[in-house]
Amino acid sequence: MTSNSERTKEAIRHLESLKPYDGWSVDKYINSEGKELVMLQRRNVPLSSTGFQAIAYDEKDTKCIVGIVSSIGETGKTSFYRGVVLVEKDGTVSRKQRDVRVSLPNVTLASTKKDQEKKLNDAKEEARANREKAREAMRKNEQEKTRAPSASSANDANLSDLLSNIDFDGILGHLSSLMNRVSSGDSTALGQLGMLFIAVVTIMRIISAFGFLIKTLLFPLMILYAMQSAPSTDSFDAKKELKRVLRGHHLPEGHEAKPSNDWFSKTVARVTATVATEAMTALGMEVSFYPIVGICTFASINVPSIETEYYWIGIFGSWKYLVKKGKGEASTPAAASQQR
Repeated sequence: MTSNSERTKEAIRHLESLKPYDGWSVDKYINSEGKELVMLQRRNVPLSSTGFQAIAYDEKDTKCIVGIVSSIGETGKTSFYRGVVLVEKDGTVSRKQRDVRVSLPNVTLASTKKDQEKKLNDAKEEARANREKAREAMRKNEQEKTRAPSASSANDANLSDLLSNIDFDGILGHLSSLMNRVSSGDSTALGQLGMLFIAVVTIMRIISAFGFLIKTLLFPLMILYAMQSAPSTDSFDAKKELKRVLRGHHLPEGHEAKPSNDWFSKTVARVTATVATEAMTALGMEVSFYPIVGICTFASINVPSIETEYYWIGIFGSWKYLVKKGKGEASTPAAASQQR
């Protein structure tokens, strides 16, 4: 039964390859003798009035689809049957169903051979796929090895260009001048030296926080960006910056000295800051700038009438308020926060 079932499946596959839209199928039933018979159908219409032991594709002789009526005999590799032609070799239904004698290979041997061929082909395909994967992995590995030195060289070149653009002689000269002024008792020079120290410490903290990645890639880019976006001294509006400080623009939200967000409070704060700024600068003010190697610029406004000095830093395209120092006060952010 198994061999007949395999023959029937093979015949249906052949018909579907010839006429894929003809709706080939088989109908099975049990006859009065208790034998299972099959009938070939096209679009659910039987092609015969009786069933057959199996439906087979006579590939060797007639090239037709035949219904097997009875077995004649068999050898080691071939079985012989009497059959009826149901479908011609071109896929058309046989108008005159004629009797034929067919010889078919034993299904067991044929199936075993096909299975072996399939397993062999699958093994070859798997081996080919594995070879392709190995080649692809080797190519990627070589590309990574090539890319890594080039990226490192590019970072080194960027860092070298950055260092070559820094005027170390000018920095050392400026530092030496500040030290001489400090030794001569100039308090302004002491404040400048303190701001320079704060800038250096801040940069070093950034480097230590971000580590190797900043050193090799991000830090040079940040420095370059800071140098390109550093605001010019002409963009520093002294009175405008003083007004912003006096109305508490720099203070965090929720600070007791910062005005509320409503329109009235903001308007009162602006008017008060404007009047206070005009009053305390009526006798003049002194604006000074201290550029730091083109990366940033410190600005200070000395207001003699109230004996107070205000400090800003210009970096990344804008001016940011830092601290103020009154008479007898230290120029540190801590002191400034206590005043506020």
